[in-house]
Amino acid sequence: MSRVIGAVLAIALAPGAGWADGPKLWGFAQADYYGRVAPDEPYDDTFFIRRARLGVRGDAAPTVTYKFLMGLGGANSPDAAASVRALDANATLTLHPLLRLRVGQGKFSPSRDSLLSAWRLPFLTLPVHSNWFFGKIGRTGTAFRDLGAQLSGKAKEGLGWSYALGVFNGNGIGLHDENQAKDFSARATVTPVGGLTLGAGAYLGFDGADEARETAYTADVAVHAGPLRADASATVGEYEEEAFGFGATAVWAIHRDLDLLARYQQLDPNLAEDDDTLRAAEIGVAWYLRRELDFGGTKVVVTGSKRLPQSGASGRVWDERGPKVTGDALGDVLSARMQAKF
Repeated sequence: MSRVIGAVLAIALAPGAGWADGPKLWGFAQADYYGRVAPDEPYDDTFFIRRARLGVRGDAAPTVTYKFLMGLGGANSPDAAASVRALDANATLTLHPLLRLRVGQGKFSPSRDSLLSAWRLPFLTLPVHSNWFFGKIGRTGTAFRDLGAQLSGKAKEGLGWSYALGVFNGNGIGLHDENQAKDFSARATVTPVGGLTLGAGAYLGFDGADEARETAYTADVAVHAGPLRADASATVGEYEEEAFGFGATAVWAIHRDLDLLARYQQLDPNLAEDDDTLRAAEIGVAWYLRRELDFGGTKVVVTGSKRLPQSGASGRVWDERGPKVTGDALGDVLSARMQAKF
């Protein structure tokens, strides 16, 4: 681990003469507390490191940027083993704002949720349906990342729009492909008026040597009006079973350093079965000691989640690889986070 950190620091502190943007070192840590009230939920009253990450980014040439991001221990849930691994390792060639080619390991882009950086989440977790579909693709789960190439572009003038098209191994972080098929990701957005963005995306691929098909189709909307930011997303797809999920989030900035949070989410992990839909409502507050962008920076977040009546029997969903909804809860949970970002 010390060698990895030393190598990252050496790159970050190296001279950047002649580059438009020299190397920049950055990182963050998230220390969480989960108090699970429901009797069928494990890990009651536990502290843990959700994420600890260190990265460097900059320009390698006038039209080429690079990004490295290391996960330095921590985990997406208390039951996952801590590890040191490369999360992002890629280079991007920009020929035009509408023509950017990224090669290497990085995030794939079917949904708005999958593109959110972990340090910019308003709540402690992504919507549960996004983790269900996009967080578990591949043999070991992906943290929304994979090895491959992605073509993207964005137009800000007039009717703002963007696109992203990618081809990936479909096997997760740092893993070779294990079948003869590649996985494909696509996303497009449009901003018809200021403060309103509509998006849609798809993921098509195959899992493992047996080439079991996995698909997901998603749509989302985001609104920004004064102190209110709200978004909603829905995803339907198939991985072993056909499933559907929906989530809606609202954030009200009552002060420049204080946000009120509210969220509703649901997940039906198997549309062929009755009475297994998970539903929960969550409220919270975020206090920013130093705000960056919308919901990023150094902050303290406290939330409470309540499983709604007529919800499924369990707030966690399992398969042979462990919890599919890793680190998320649709049960009765009190959560808190201290996040430090530099």
